[in-house]
Amino acid sequence: MGDFNLIDELNQLLKGSYINVDESNLQQGFDLLKQKVKFLESIINNLPIAVYINDCKSKQQVWGNPLAEKRLGVPIEDLKNKDIEWYLSHYHPDDIKVIKESILTFTEQRDTEFSGVYRIKPEGDDQWRWSYSKSTVFTKDQNGKNELILGIAVDLSHEMNTKNQMDLIMKENIKLANKLILDSLTKREKQILHYISKGFNTKEIAKTLDISPHTVNSHRKVISKKLRLHCMASLAAFAVENGL
Repeated sequence: MGDFNLIDELNQLLKGSYINVDESNLQQGFDLLKQKVKFLESIINNLPIAVYINDCKSKQQVWGNPLAEKRLGVPIEDLKNKDIEWYLSHYHPDDIKVIKESILTFTEQRDTEFSGVYRIKPEGDDQWRWSYSKSTVFTKDQNGKNELILGIAVDLSHEMNTKNQMDLIMKENIKLANKLILDSLTKREKQILHYISKGFNTKEIAKTLDISPHTVNSHRKVISKKLRLHCMASLAAFAVENGL
């Protein structure tokens, strides 16, 4: 490998400008480079959206623009010392599943992007704010695993000013939450839930699937626990609403 040449490197960085950097105007090249960096920083710091970077391994926010600090109400340097439970405590209980799904998307390499709508409450504030976020893989480690995640977040609170809009967002959140629950069901549990929605009783389900009534009841108890629904009518309604 050849020697590192600072002049050549600066020429590459400043390619397209009117300055050809050499020993005589090296300082001018540095000044121009600093101006470009300052300009980019100004854009990022004045964007009307939060921009942040999360560490996939520690699950902590390691960088962010001013709005990224504002959305959680804590300076970025302090965020580096917060654990995952602290972060989750600032999201609405009904929206925690959205946040956990976002984390799993990147830690388990499920996808390279994730987006979702949720409610968040800054430190020391008592008001929930609607937010839309989209994240993507920013860097990978030497083993090809996700390392840093780049994300943006838009405050939707001012736009969420009608009941219809609120209802729409709630339906989308419920739809996502239900999808996550359905994904947690086994193939057999989905089969049993399907027949419950058809009005089959325990014996009829057992006969159809060629299993014992005891096994059907055991599966139904697990399904009820996962769905937090404890009567046949509620289970049937859930199955119908979600296309089982």
